Amino acid sequence: MAREPLSRPDAALVTRGESRGSPQITKQLLDASVTVFGQNGFESSRVADIARRCGVTTGAIYARWPNKRELFVAAVEHVMGHMTAGALEDARTTSPEECTALDALVSSLVSPDGDLARSLVLEAYVIARRDPLVRECVLGSLTAEVESLASFAADGKADGVVDESLSNDAVALCCQALSMGLQLVSTVLRDGHHLPTDDDWITLVARLMAAVGPPNSGTDAA
Repeated sequence: MAREPLSRPDAALVTRGESRGSPQITKQLLDASVTVFGQNGFESSRVADIARRCGVTTGAIYARWPNKRELFVAAVEHVMGHMTAGALEDARTTSPEECTALDALVSSLVSPDGDLARSLVLEAYVIARRDPLVRECVLGSLTAEVESLASFAADGKADGVVDESLSNDAVALCCQALSMGLQLVSTVLRDGHHLPTDDDWITLVARLMAAVGPPNSGTDAA
């Protein structure tokens, strides 16, 4: 089987993230890329398979990204940004009767759902060790994520649900570590063996997040 070309002759004319054509098609291509790369890994994935999922030709992909490597990076940026943004949005719309916003945030970040997205992100971490472009992408995404999480922790302090003596960056790193750890373990345990149920996660997260909250004044007084 002939190897897929790494790029088009005019690849230099196309830059990563440059929007060309329908934004709807671009999103469909990114979503399809997450699925294909998540299922097959970078090396075994074919641009033609991604295009076929969206009912377009490979030209629609190469009009947006010059090669498969750039498409992979765009897919990683797409999924990492949406994972954190979605978790933060869920947390901000959580009613106090259900749980605190911080509970909801961490529960969303460590949700067992989204295996394909997690597989893609995990592979990006590995490739980042040897590929400067992927490393730049992962670093940028993680930096943006920790800034958002630290800001969320600051909001939690203002709302009285996070201990003011704790570092915002430390709270953010804790959330990231839980999320990354689950990405690694759940990718290996694909059959669900030993993975907890959603209810078990929520129970544990609530216990962990209770330790992040302000000291119990009633207990201190006693």
